Amino acid sequence: TNYKNGIQCEFKLTNNAESILFSPVELISYKVDNLKYYISKTIEINGNKKEVFLEYLVDGIADLYYLKDISNEYYFIEKENNIYQIENNKNLILQEAGKNYEKTNNQYKFILADLFKEDLALQSDISKAKYERKEFIYLTKRYHETVCTEFDCKVYDQKQTKSVFLEPSIGYNSNKFKFPESTDISKSNNIEIGLNLRVSSNNINNGISFSTGISLTSINHQGNYTIIGKDKLILLISHKFMMASAPIQITKEYNFNKIKLDLDLSIKLGLVLSTIENKIKYEQGYLLGTQTRDVYSIVRPLNLSFLGGIGLKYDLNSRKYLKFSTSYQNRKPIPRLGELLDIINNTSINSTISLGFKIK
Repeated sequence: TNYKNGIQCEFKLTNNAESILFSPVELISYKVDNLKYYISKTIEINGNKKEVFLEYLVDGIADLYYLKDISNEYYFIEKENNIYQIENNKNLILQEAGKNYEKTNNQYKFILADLFKEDLALQSDISKAKYERKEFIYLTKRYHETVCTEFDCKVYDQKQTKSVFLEPSIGYNSNKFKFPESTDISKSNNIEIGLNLRVSSNNINNGISFSTGISLTSINHQGNYTIIGKDKLILLISHKFMMASAPIQITKEYNFNKIKLDLDLSIKLGLVLSTIENKIKYEQGYLLGTQTRDVYSIVRPLNLSFLGGIGLKYDLNSRKYLKFSTSYQNRKPIPRLGELLDIINNTSINSTISLGFKIK
């Protein structure tokens, strides 16, 4: 338990071996299942100094520690070789009706504001912060990223590494369409709106997250393609449709102070909701005029897209972020069985802005 881990380290060479107990005086540090990290420190609580094992939460320009005893929880920050307790004392308040209740004095906010005073942008987040483990981890990590560029901040806590964000987005897609037997390229633009659910990985230091959701867009393909080797033969396509897509994305994040660089890989399954227009014609030029004939092609209800891209993410606070991203997309109907619309190549450059809200 956290309580016992703060008092002693129980070590076994094998599962069947006898336990060996180490005190904070005998051991500098230890790990439990390579998840929780404890370090020996001398602290002062209520005027009493003692040697304990503190749980190491954040290793940065300022270090964050946690200690649990039988009835209380304590947080400490070490900065410039001095250890400060992040206190949140309770005061007894007498109500007019004669009933007593306890209310915290929010002393921890003043302590954090003073310790992190070099980061002016962080002061607003400190004033809103709750007396919680995840809040202190976020503030300590953000402070490091602002004031220190010499080394990366490490987060050892495993409890707060799984976060869920709701991510509405809007994008601008620049499409290119190409018929294989023609050198012509037709272009169109469309707006795409989406709503994703993003989950961070269990290890915050590896910067991996996953997301999925749904997006809606309307695609307008207006193409005139001169067929190679066919004298004056032109393929005319007017194809408009509404499509819903379900993306699955994996993101690798790299920290650069307040700005994060994201590398995104996605696969997207699309469903054609409705076909607004589907007109295809061959136009043949002759000396005496032009002859046209209609062509029919099945519209596949399913599409499969592969995307790769890059993005920049900025943390607005501990619960919100703004992300700008751009990606290259290659979309194909499935199955591809030789219909005319099956062999049209559709690629696009997608520019997206999204806003993430933490919901868990």
